[in-house]
Amino acid sequence: MILYLFLLSLLPVNDSDEAVILDVPDNMGFEVPVDHGEVPFNWVCDGSASYECTIYQHYHRTGRYSANLHSNYSVRVPYEESFELLEGYLERVIPFRYRGDIVTLSGYFNLDPDWDVTYAGMYMILFDAEGTPVNYNRVIFEDFSPDSEWSFFSVELENSIFADSLDFGVILGGPGGLLIDDMELTIDGLPLYQIPHREEIGALLDHEFDSGSMIEFGQLSSFKKSLELLGKTWVFLKYYYPTICSTEVSRDYELFRTLPTVSPTTP
Repeated sequence: MILYLFLLSLLPVNDSDEAVILDVPDNMGFEVPVDHGEVPFNWVCDGSASYECTIYQHYHRTGRYSANLHSNYSVRVPYEESFELLEGYLERVIPFRYRGDIVTLSGYFNLDPDWDVTYAGMYMILFDAEGTPVNYNRVIFEDFSPDSEWSFFSVELENSIFADSLDFGVILGGPGGLLIDDMELTIDGLPLYQIPHREEIGALLDHEFDSGSMIEFGQLSSFKKSLELLGKTWVFLKYYYPTICSTEVSRDYELFRTLPTVSPTTP
């Protein structure tokens, strides 16, 4: 009886909401004009107060502008000692519900010979709908020598079916500055406008027990055998039943729906 009731409850949750329309990130080449000394359009400058992010007109790889992430901090600090303490970020956050496996952030970078940069790099963080990080990667550029040429670097991150937003950007540590141009986001080598949007998975649309199970059993000793049978059934279905394994239903919430049917006489 318990198994029958549990299987009946495992119907996929229908998503009645309209599909979310995602905007492919614009101004990845920093060509949207802003006032001199302003942060590039749709980007954010974050990190230590000594860092600034501005549009740069005097040197660029393509177009008319590049971005300039720089610091007035005067002391060179080893990377191991300065992680997230003396760093600046040029970053942005976008909605991210795309299909595909590997997300790649790439761009071109230039160090001025007069700038004594400790290190530079890029990062990406995927967040779920609750704002919890679900995947993260950060790379520090290797063999990056100051010269007049632009250097290409990239960072990869495994996509997640729980992803709801993507925080990505450029890192600068220590004094000096870094020029950035022609940033690009791709999934499996394709631009985002060619990637199908991922519909919200059913498990994330189920909110019935967000505030708690609200189940009261009283004296649990009289339910011992019934709970033992239900527990074994639930563990098996949780890992082997196709509907549950596909994340179309919330495994824990379906268990909460079934628990009130348990009684000392449930066969």
